[in-house]
Amino acid sequence: MIYFPKKSFLFTLLIFFFCFVFSGYSTNQVDGDRLMDHVQQQLSFGPRLPGTDASQLAANYFKDNLEPYGWQVELQEFEFDGIKLRNVIAMNSPNPPTLIIGTHYDTRQFSDQDPDKAKQSLPVPGAIDGASGSAIILELGKHIINKDKIIWLVFFDGEDQGKINAWQWSIGAEYFVRQMADMPKKVVILDMLGDGELKVYKEKNSNPDLSNEIWNTAQKLGHENNFINEQKYSMIDDHQPFINRGIPTTLLIDFDYPYWHTTSDTLDKVSKRNLEIVAEVMLEWINSL
Repeated sequence: MIYFPKKSFLFTLLIFFFCFVFSGYSTNQVDGDRLMDHVQQQLSFGPRLPGTDASQLAANYFKDNLEPYGWQVELQEFEFDGIKLRNVIAMNSPNPPTLIIGTHYDTRQFSDQDPDKAKQSLPVPGAIDGASGSAIILELGKHIINKDKIIWLVFFDGEDQGKINAWQWSIGAEYFVRQMADMPKKVVILDMLGDGELKVYKEKNSNPDLSNEIWNTAQKLGHENNFINEQKYSMIDDHQPFINRGIPTTLLIDFDYPYWHTTSDTLDKVSKRNLEIVAEVMLEWINSL
């Protein structure tokens, strides 16, 4: 046992308290540098086209980053049109989930929206469209492993190849839903989040009650200028296979992104602070469940 004189002990406690507070430390603190690193690491693999080495490296990266926190990670491999695809499924319990948080990690084979026609045959780098949602989910994985609710984090392959070689959109999510015997109570899909002008409108096909929960959380945190409380777009995305099964699902997407499906969807378009904002909203919402 160590003895501290009373005044000395109180002084030590005060010093510790102020160091703790002003360091900005929090067990739930979202780390913007880590979010950016997750984006950068995915980009370093190259375009994550289905069936490529870069896609495999990305899947391994998700697995390697989530397992140390206690997530049980499985690679759900399947073939489509002769190409091997894989969804990455991280579970805090092998039992059927009450909540799924998902995103796609593949990048589009062609930059068909690029204003430079000479570049339209090149693949999309996918900093925002592919890497941003995956980075946010990896960050959430650090904080929510020990929740009492059963949560699965799912990285879908083959979302972004629609209208190429007669492929449809959301191939990985469609396959995933077909394999599930027990459906979750809620699903949230993240896509194209974290650019410099973050404006997330309510998507028209999404479940309105679930959307309201998340947008109310954003308002509570003071992010109402980033989460706009009105509908704007009707999207085909990874939320649709779940909606088709009657599961309450919402899509968070910032579709007002000028570099969508272009070669300019690069790291310099990513805002660390805006990635943090989306992660903060999601974390607060999950904690409120």
